[in-house]
Amino acid sequence: MRAVDAPGSVQDLIVRESAPLLAEAGLKLLAVEVGGGGDRRVRVVIDRPDGAVTTADCEWLSERLGLVLDAKSPMAGRYSLEVSSPGIERPLLDRDDFARFSGRTAAIATAAPIGGRRHFTGVLRGVAGECVEIEAAGERLSIPLAAIARARLKVGTDELFGRTAAKPRRKAKRPARRARRRAGRGGRLQGGSG
Repeated sequence: MRAVDAPGSVQDLIVRESAPLLAEAGLKLLAVEVGGGGDRRVRVVIDRPDGAVTTADCEWLSERLGLVLDAKSPMAGRYSLEVSSPGIERPLLDRDDFARFSGRTAAIATAAPIGGRRHFTGVLRGVAGECVEIEAAGERLSIPLAAIARARLKVGTDELFGRTAAKPRRKAKRPARRARRRAGRGGRLQGGSG
């Protein structure tokens, strides 16, 4: 999906018309994407200061924006409106995001190579001046905000499931293996054909 940036576009209309709605609900507009060509999808991404966007928030804004789009009819024909949260691997869009998510793992891509690399994955360590501080592979790096093409949080399974340290996992015992062992020691299999 590509964003449409023409003045007076659907994107501009949504930004303009959603501002009072977002303020009323304590929401922030992160992105508006409008499909081009045969893609008749309008995608709006919202957030809350605490990051806790609910399904009810998305439904509420979708209903109101749908009414605005229908009344102003900026798109000819049918279209699909999607309102969503940024998700757990949310994009990091500005200085405040990098500071807010300090201590979390992020993936950063730069427009041009820095030290021979364009992709960095590590733990955010805050913002110093006009640079994002990230600790990657035991090394602390400073990446200029102006050099960042895109960035997003990365969520590993430990973080996703609330584990603080990886614990060794036991292999699950298979019932069939236990049954074969019992049968080999003179036990009888029940419920089987043997």
